[in-house]
Amino acid sequence: MTAQTVFAVPLLITVLMFVVVCGRLVETRLRVDSAAEDAARAASLARSSQDAQRAARSAVAGDLGGRGSSCSAYTVSVDTTDFRPGGGVRVSVQCEASMSGLSGLGLLGAVGVTSHAASPIDLYRGTT
Repeated sequence: MTAQTVFAVPLLITVLMFVVVCGRLVETRLRVDSAAEDAARAASLARSSQDAQRAARSAVAGDLGGRGSSCSAYTVSVDTTDFRPGGGVRVSVQCEASMSGLSGLGLLGAVGVTSHAASPIDLYRGTT
């Protein structure tokens, strides 16, 4: 019985830590997806291409820059080449999900998570 416990406890701890890593990655993926969608929507509501760039970056900073975010660093790419009424805006968000605190599995460093989103610009919206 003792031998079974000696082998079972480390195995159970490893499985539990693996579940925590998977949970952290899923949470990060959901946050990055949401940030990309929020950024695309904010950019599509702007009146100019420059304002769209600023609005998208501000939206991502609000979503990923706060406490509780596992993104240690992120980049935002905003495509406003089709910025006109009836056109659209595309946003790409890349996040480095920190795996700090999970060294028991040997996962040091960060894992890259990327998401893309697009939002149409209203056909009757005025732009400059």
